[in-house]
Amino acid sequence: MYIHPKAHEYQRRALEFSLKNPESYQALPMGLGKTLIALSWIKSLNVPALVLAPLQPMYNTWPDEIAKWTPELKYVILHGPEKGREIRKKADVYLMNYDGIVWLNKELRVMYKQKIPIPFKIIVLDEGTMIKSHKTKRFQKLRALRPVFRKGKMILSAKPRPNSAKDLWSQYFFLDGGLRLGKAFTEFEAKYFYQVPFKKYAWAPFEGAEDKINALIADATFTLKAEDHIKMPELINNFIKLAMPKKIQALYKELEKEFFIKLEEGIELEVFNKASLAMKLRQFVQGAVYTDKEGHYEHIHDAKIDALKELMEYVTKPVLGAIQFIFEMDLLRKAF
Repeated sequence: MYIHPKAHEYQRRALEFSLKNPESYQALPMGLGKTLIALSWIKSLNVPALVLAPLQPMYNTWPDEIAKWTPELKYVILHGPEKGREIRKKADVYLMNYDGIVWLNKELRVMYKQKIPIPFKIIVLDEGTMIKSHKTKRFQKLRALRPVFRKGKMILSAKPRPNSAKDLWSQYFFLDGGLRLGKAFTEFEAKYFYQVPFKKYAWAPFEGAEDKINALIADATFTLKAEDHIKMPELINNFIKLAMPKKIQALYKELEKEFFIKLEEGIELEVFNKASLAMKLRQFVQGAVYTDKEGHYEHIHDAKIDALKELMEYVTKPVLGAIQFIFEMDLLRKAF
């Protein structure tokens, strides 16, 4: 069994679970290392894998995680005009977006007719809720490819049932062919759910149904809670009080009282009701005010920008900042 030396004990347990269960679902919140677990599983089985992932993780997360945890694994990306050539290359991991499933179905048929061996034997679905609906062409085409992945199937998700337990059927059907939740969605729906009176198309679970469903899928599901494993430092709120320059503060008070001020260069600002006044005062505090409906604004002060510059002197990591108005992006770009 391969596991990176820096992996945590719960990640080791998840990998052991996956190796014992060729069809497994890793239901772990963000930050608990689902990608590391999947890469360790692929490396331990020593079998080429197809990884289906949303576009951004396919291009960024998975290549970065492979480089970090398993740089010895060679990967190719099946996306764009070159995907037909890339799928014929020898690799350990084949990364593909979910939108490529229809193409993949056709391409594997072509390869079969040309007697070209299918390059992968196991599959990882990164974010299994992408196939939560049994009605989509995506699920239907992927369902047809189940026999290709006889050596193993793994699903990863931070939230396996985003809407209700009904979202689980298609995901677990892909894993086990209906062994746990049944071979037909309609039977699954009728067994565990009822239609809500007076609400068209609304369904609710029978009493105790979710517990029964959980019991049926428990042997194929590895679940963790983030709060049990991620130890966050104590939150520190640092409130920084700022004062606008006196001249600017006087303009603020005048606008607040008179609903009208004259800015520099002969620009006048007038509001006609309290709602508009409140919005203008919020803009004022942020450092500028819009002067027309076209998005033009008048820069007034840099009190917050200067405070942020001072704060950034002591910060070594990227900062997440919240803004209220588009003009703030312009001010930030000019300042940094």
